[in-house]
Amino acid sequence: MLEIVLKNLLHNAVISTRRSTLYTVYYLAWDTKNSRVTQPRKKWHAQAFRNVNIFATFFIFPVMWLRCYHLWTSGEGIDNKPTLWLTYLISFLLPCYLLEARVLMKPSGVRKYVACFDVLLNLEKEFQSMIPQLDYKPDEGLDATRRQMLRVPTVFFGLVNFICPIWPSFCLSLLGIRYTPCYAPSTISKSTLGICALLIGSSIACLLVWMLFLTPKRNNRKNVHFCGGLGFHSALKMYNMLRIMTLIEEELFRELVLPYLHHFLAVVLSTGAHISVLIEVSSRGGKSLSLILVAIAIWIVSMVTEFFSICVIAKIGVLSRTFFMRLRSEDGRDPYRKRLLDSMLPNSICLEFLRSVGTIHNGVEMKYFLNYLDRNKSDNNPNMFIPKHIFSSEVNAAYIF
Repeated sequence: MLEIVLKNLLHNAVISTRRSTLYTVYYLAWDTKNSRVTQPRKKWHAQAFRNVNIFATFFIFPVMWLRCYHLWTSGEGIDNKPTLWLTYLISFLLPCYLLEARVLMKPSGVRKYVACFDVLLNLEKEFQSMIPQLDYKPDEGLDATRRQMLRVPTVFFGLVNFICPIWPSFCLSLLGIRYTPCYAPSTISKSTLGICALLIGSSIACLLVWMLFLTPKRNNRKNVHFCGGLGFHSALKMYNMLRIMTLIEEELFRELVLPYLHHFLAVVLSTGAHISVLIEVSSRGGKSLSLILVAIAIWIVSMVTEFFSICVIAKIGVLSRTFFMRLRSEDGRDPYRKRLLDSMLPNSICLEFLRSVGTIHNGVEMKYFLNYLDRNKSDNNPNMFIPKHIFSSEVNAAYIF
């Protein structure tokens, strides 16, 4: 149901990555003949990617943090707020990018990424071939969810592919010509973060749509039936295939590390965005419209990230429990089917470092999203992050009232 759109998004992401670096520094290529992503044929492209990351790790990363310290301790940030906040933002996102780049720098990491996306696309093809009645009419919930899961990634990654080529130029125009060595790492970092986010979002969207498809429906007589004319064993087979896909994807996510830091990233970015807006709307703020718009964009991206990482995954867990509950109510008297159902766990992707027994059995719950909102509200104290020479007393008054 999602194969064509996901393949187009992956194709556009790979082409955008190559185009933004003038077809020199990249680690993924597109095989037009087989219509799939592969490793570059010429090894010097991947070697250039490794060299850029090494340069960013040992030169740009320390320089950017020293620059942050200089802006923190001096009064230079008062005169140029966009430079101040953009330096903070880049210095924060650079180590996030390096966490993922350390995996994609290795040939084995690229092979794992390609294999994970191949598993996802092949699973879509296999599921379509397993449906007996291809002309079935999906219910409104399934059709609406499918459109939503296609619309959000298309808009989000369309913006990412559009912003990637112009983002470094925008940064350099604010930071100055002395930041020219940051151009290539900045371009590659945005495209790499987008490509990794594409795999995560595609896995979650695929799991949600197919779990909604597999969840049995009740007719007017309260009897349970599957969409597309599926039978009991076919539904369990598809469920187990989704479970295997989830385990394969989670293995790569754990290696990337960054997907498991989504809560920390969202809280920090949202808090920084709120603080920057508070400073700009204060009596001594610069009233920079561009800075306010960037802060709002960061807040929206953080909300979308947490929505996919928590709310959508929580819905998948609910669908898994509903799947078992309705099958047990229909086939619970059959000892063989009852043993099959009792031996299976809810199918859900968990992007949390710490897992409890409840998380294993029930999946991620919606309370995690409430934790994000609560921390974003309670930790949004500007005095915790902004030095006194930048943050004035009027901003404190604006924050209080």
